[in-house]
Amino acid sequence: MARCLDNVFVSSRSVKVRWGSFSVLEPELICMEDLLHHKGWKYFINLTGQEFPLKTNLEIVRILKAVKGANLVAGDRNSTWQQRRWRDKPPAPHNLTVVKGAVHVAVNRHFVDFAVNSPVARDLKEWCQDIVIPDEQFFPTLNHNPQLGIPGSYAGTSSFIKPNLVRYKNWDPSTCAGKRTRGICILSSGDLPLLGKRVELFANKFHAGYSSLAVECLAERLHNHTREETLGRRKVDVSFYESLPFLDNIVHGGSL
Repeated sequence: MARCLDNVFVSSRSVKVRWGSFSVLEPELICMEDLLHHKGWKYFINLTGQEFPLKTNLEIVRILKAVKGANLVAGDRNSTWQQRRWRDKPPAPHNLTVVKGAVHVAVNRHFVDFAVNSPVARDLKEWCQDIVIPDEQFFPTLNHNPQLGIPGSYAGTSSFIKPNLVRYKNWDPSTCAGKRTRGICILSSGDLPLLGKRVELFANKFHAGYSSLAVECLAERLHNHTREETLGRRKVDVSFYESLPFLDNIVHGGSL
């Protein structure tokens, strides 16, 4: 695929990934660095092999335009039970407040440039090396320390910043029609009615060989929506995203 398409390329370096270690975050930063050598893109969205889009390509583009350059990074400043991950370490560099979130994000080009090239980000990366599950701290910490001045980052005072608009992940056993693995719902065809109503861009997670019907139905739905949009018979409504409360509290600067 990379040989056939100009806009597809393989990362410059590969990493042997082990869950819970820095090796989960490292490939993201390698891809970010590679992407900075390319023009024409405005947002970085990192995906896993266990996800499927809930929105068409047009919807994703319109939604990202509607949030006006904001970074979609969930975060929790007061996740006290998670702070055990770094409680035995020295304070984070540059007087940063460590924020718990997720590695799965949608961030603008300014954020990517900062995460790769800023001395502050490099120092935070070194600080994160020996934390358990460091990938869940790096991006949220950068996005929720507004003194860094990263365009699109969160400048509000709320301790719990939700929803996570990039991914739908179901940790609630009472609403999981599929099976649960390590606490998270592995989605199945029984979850389709719920998935059809979600506002997130992607759904996580699906397992290969388990409830393939769910993925087949979502693929058909995506195809039908794309066809209807192309024919002008389906309207893309982004009013929900334009009115998100956190958009009143983002750091401005730069242009996309």
